[in-house]
Amino acid sequence: MADTVRYLMEGMLEELDAYENLGWFSKEEIRKIVKERTNHEYHLKRRAALKTDFLRYIEYEEKLEKLRKLRKRKFRGKDPSEVSKGKNEKHEGYILRRIHFIYERAFRKFWGDLRLWMAYFEFCKKSKANKLMSKALTRCLQLHPNEPGIWSYAASWEFESNHNVEAARSLMLRGLRTCKHSVDLWLEYFKMELLYAMKLRKRRQVLGLEEKESSEEKSAMHSVLDGAVACIVYKNASAAKVLDPADHLRFLDFAKSTGSFPVVVEFMQEKIWSQFPTSVAVWKYRASSAEESTSFQGTDNQDNSLSSAVDVYEKAIVAVPTPAMFLSYVNYLQVKLNSCNRILNSLGDDHEKSTSGRLGIQYAGLLDHVFERAKPVLDHSMESCMLLLTMVGHQMRCGNHHAAVSTAEQCRNLHPESTAAWISYLLACHRVLCLHESDIGEWKSRLVDVLTSAGKVLPTKDSAELWSCGLRLWSGSHLPVDAFVDLLESKLQSSEGGSALCHVASSCIRWVWLSSGVDEGRRLSDRWIHLPGAGAPLFLTSLNLEWSLGVACSSERLRRLLSRAEDLHGREHPDLWLFGVRLDRAHGIGPSRAHWQAKHELSDLPALESALQQGGTSSLSKGGDGVKSQHRPFLHRKESNGGISGFELRVRSHRWRRSNEPTKKKMAAFPRRMVILRHADSMPPKPDGSADHARLLTPKGCADSRAAARAMQKALADKALPTVAICSDASRARQTLTEMTEEVSALKMMSTHFEASIYAGAALDGTTRGLITDLVSQHAPVDAETVLCIGHNKGWEEAASEFSGKEVKLQPGSFALMESRPHATWLEALEDLPWTLVEVTHPPAEVSQ
Repeated sequence: MADTVRYLMEGMLEELDAYENLGWFSKEEIRKIVKERTNHEYHLKRRAALKTDFLRYIEYEEKLEKLRKLRKRKFRGKDPSEVSKGKNEKHEGYILRRIHFIYERAFRKFWGDLRLWMAYFEFCKKSKANKLMSKALTRCLQLHPNEPGIWSYAASWEFESNHNVEAARSLMLRGLRTCKHSVDLWLEYFKMELLYAMKLRKRRQVLGLEEKESSEEKSAMHSVLDGAVACIVYKNASAAKVLDPADHLRFLDFAKSTGSFPVVVEFMQEKIWSQFPTSVAVWKYRASSAEESTSFQGTDNQDNSLSSAVDVYEKAIVAVPTPAMFLSYVNYLQVKLNSCNRILNSLGDDHEKSTSGRLGIQYAGLLDHVFERAKPVLDHSMESCMLLLTMVGHQMRCGNHHAAVSTAEQCRNLHPESTAAWISYLLACHRVLCLHESDIGEWKSRLVDVLTSAGKVLPTKDSAELWSCGLRLWSGSHLPVDAFVDLLESKLQSSEGGSALCHVASSCIRWVWLSSGVDEGRRLSDRWIHLPGAGAPLFLTSLNLEWSLGVACSSERLRRLLSRAEDLHGREHPDLWLFGVRLDRAHGIGPSRAHWQAKHELSDLPALESALQQGGTSSLSKGGDGVKSQHRPFLHRKESNGGISGFELRVRSHRWRRSNEPTKKKMAAFPRRMVILRHADSMPPKPDGSADHARLLTPKGCADSRAAARAMQKALADKALPTVAICSDASRARQTLTEMTEEVSALKMMSTHFEASIYAGAALDGTTRGLITDLVSQHAPVDAETVLCIGHNKGWEEAASEFSGKEVKLQPGSFALMESRPHATWLEALEDLPWTLVEVTHPPAEVSQ
């Protein structure tokens, strides 16, 4: 480790000398730079380097580069050194190159971290490193071919930064072949084509190209400029059957937002309207579009926009008479009615009031009419339940309370499993009984009946909100306390009642405490905290109520309640320990007993520490008597983990790793071999390039695969056969491997890894060797002697040539056998070039040295 760090630091000498000669940094500053970089390098070379180590190093170098630029501007023209007179250009990129190098080292370990890749892309953009950006995107796409966002980002960079629409299209098409079900990628491709058409329009307008073209050229170009290519993209996306109605509307939304492609918008609307005649989302969009269109035409009359949207919805409920469609129509009218009510409440102008009032009456009348027409289609669906609840709310606001009770009862009968339906019925009944001043006994009977009936139907875990509503209505109606307490207690005694209705029980105890007195409240609290599943909120409520009486009056009871609460819920609830700290301080206890005990038992200790820092930091260091804490350090305390302290546990874990993992470090160095094999002869591709991934081997390819297996066994006669196979996931590569293992049974013992990135990156330039390095170092054990890699040209030829330093040509079914110098790990061997090219074998078993 030290030798590597020293070697890297020695490579900085020229840079640091230049900075000193140029006057950008003093000797003391350079000494600090060397110290910081050395520390960072040691962090990166340790056994368990973290991603944060790389990010801190990068952050430091970025700040250093920013400071260098400031110093350069400050000393420009003032430095007498000859080095600074027009000869410092080569010193400009030292820090930037180092940052790129740090990112490259980070990707060897964290190649699967997409956030790290995105940070590197942004850095490349910022530093205008276009070539490195291109290589990084290519490598990232090889490693993550199934990430649509990376394909979209790469295409966007080519389109916006490089202004290369052909490359952007190529990336989009390849991404869609790999990520066939990505809606977002189709949408980005559609957006790119529309934006490109807009760019072409502006360019032609500036250059005046239309005057120089013939009529046929003008017609063809106008078709492109009107978005014909984007229409084709949309057609293909629709044909891929990955878009639902909401996705289609996203395409249409973007086309409309540009405001420049009426032909595309019209085409898409016709297609969507015809393809989804029963979709609620599509009809809702059509109604909002009709309303926007009326407003866009400059019509000030609100009746026109109302009429246009209502006409669409009227057609919708005739074409699709479902609860979901009626619910959409009702929600639209409800929004409009609420808007009119807000105008009436805020504006004082009589004309505005009369206009808004008239529209509000129209909306209310339409709502009543729609509700009547929706009654025949009501069923047991969730949309039907929501429609009925909306109807209940509208009837209550309009003063039709008896109708609201009837509707709520209908909703409760159709949807007995809905908590909202029961609450709606309860509130409607309460409103009617209050307005008509009914007998209090009748209201009590009705409330008990609703709670009892709901308890038989609703699961206990879903009924907490209903019981909470019942408690508010019961307490507000001055009904007897005992009846509700008995009713709730019978529910709490069930297996789930204590935990599900814990907050309701806490509120009930508070109500009894305040209405019936302290003694009744204590008796109820003592009874309920012993029920099964009594939760922490129940204990906290009782503790706070006792606290309100004064610590002196309730000291013994507080200690007893807190002790039971800590036994049952102390591990999960910091609030209990926070209350314990508060109680200790009130008693003047020195070092807080509760805080010390919480460190042993609480699973979420940081939450307690944060709460103490915000409201009582002094309790951590001082007791009520001002004496400093005499706790032993946290590292030395005994944990509940079998009597082993946290410090001892970490030491033992570290010793275990040192005794088991260093096999990699202590492993003797030995030569490592790699077989780079191109898949055998396969069926010809289709003219349109489709189904390339699924191409199979020809009969000749099968025979060549078996011949390659025999030739490889012969070439490795006195050496170990491959124990690891890294293969493309394409069908022809898989079949090649299968034929080889059938021919040589010893190959069946290989650990096989199929990688989509090999197929996706085979045609990319200059990146295959890095991909093989990443995959082999990831999958090959440290003691593996030989690895077999099966893939495609042209990347396989290129990688073999780069590894060996010689030009290698691979036919279908050919392989190159290479051997490295002795190394202890695969990563070291793969980075130490060149390898020795032992032989290249072509079918049928033709060997070239």
